[in-house]
Amino acid sequence: VFAHGNTESGAAWTSIIERLKKFGYNKFFAINFDPPGYGSSVTYALQLYDYMNKEVLPQIKPNKKVAIFGHSLGVSTVRYYIKYLGGNSHISHAILLGGANHGIISCDYVLLSDPEGKIFKQAPEGHTGNPPFLQKMLSPEGENEVKYMTISSPHDFYYSTNEESPCIDWADNRIIPYKGHWGIRESDETFEVSLAFLEGREEKCQIGRALFPMPDRPFGSWDNCGNISAIERYVFTEDWKVTLFDGKNTKHGIFRIKTGRSPNYIDIEFPEGVYYGLYALNACGDNIALKFGSVNEKRPTNIRYPVYYYKTPKEAKMPDELVGSWKATSFANLSRFGPSEFTVTFTKDHLCKMEGKFKVLPNLLIEGKCLIEKESDSYKMHMLIHSSNFDVYKANNYLGGLLAMKADQLLFVIPPTSVLHL
Repeated sequence: VFAHGNTESGAAWTSIIERLKKFGYNKFFAINFDPPGYGSSVTYALQLYDYMNKEVLPQIKPNKKVAIFGHSLGVSTVRYYIKYLGGNSHISHAILLGGANHGIISCDYVLLSDPEGKIFKQAPEGHTGNPPFLQKMLSPEGENEVKYMTISSPHDFYYSTNEESPCIDWADNRIIPYKGHWGIRESDETFEVSLAFLEGREEKCQIGRALFPMPDRPFGSWDNCGNISAIERYVFTEDWKVTLFDGKNTKHGIFRIKTGRSPNYIDIEFPEGVYYGLYALNACGDNIALKFGSVNEKRPTNIRYPVYYYKTPKEAKMPDELVGSWKATSFANLSRFGPSEFTVTFTKDHLCKMEGKFKVLPNLLIEGKCLIEKESDSYKMHMLIHSSNFDVYKANNYLGGLLAMKADQLLFVIPPTSVLHL
């Protein structure tokens, strides 16, 4: 049985189903939630309950159980069904991919504009402030008969600086680096370890067992990701000196850190006193979340609603192969906005322009300065927006992206709007 993620459908599981067929599996049930996204996990769990009773269990022999996969939203839905709606009696194995078992940061930010969850009903259930919905899921009570495996990636941007959220204390937790939120579902490693789990070979399968060494040193220069009311740049040097620039003034001081915890501690001493804070780096080490109390006051108790900074990019020549205008032939996640066309242009003098026609915005136009950093087989894009007619991508905000060349095509990825604060 398969439970899909937000705004998707049962078709999201096609590739995994086709691969399972090659190993002798012949009964597959992929639910389509209604609506496909933004609803309550409880509502979707009730839909899963009906689906199991009407579509799945009548085709299963008495006293037999089924395995279930959940991805993203589907994870909390599956767990609620098992724990509170009798699923414990019908599920043998639960494989949970990229789920918010301890909250997801995007829900924190949705709550700022939709505190009651009238539009995005999962926000009150799935934020990182220990909501009642997730508190109820902290013990295995009611799920004892089910074998659990979680599979996640520290490079999943939905959990950036909150990478441990998908793990469950009593589950077989597998961590597979360098996979995105959807890549973790489609990866060969995920399929291999899932198959081993279903066949009782998980103890012999070492995939995802090794701990990924998360970066914890804040050294370097860091630029504000868009909250222009906060410090614009921090520079932390290896001799424990710190410089900050707030757009007008420069200030110097010293700092201390204490690592080995999540989040880590950081204290900055300036002439006026000491600022006690918390920080967390993402898996790539190019994004840092910082949160401080007032001068000489107590350290914050959590790192919810921090200020995000990205590592200051190095000036480099715009790669010749990127220069020019690129017209989209596939819209991927932009499809939800009803696009008819989309073009991105890069110039030799580091300017970037995005133009498009969408149902939600007939004449999209975003322009800004763009720095490109070469990775092994791709490019990192760092864009400071100069002008925009789209409220989500505001002027003076930072927009990060990833670019890769494939023959004469450009693959272009920017974060979903729900995680733009990262």
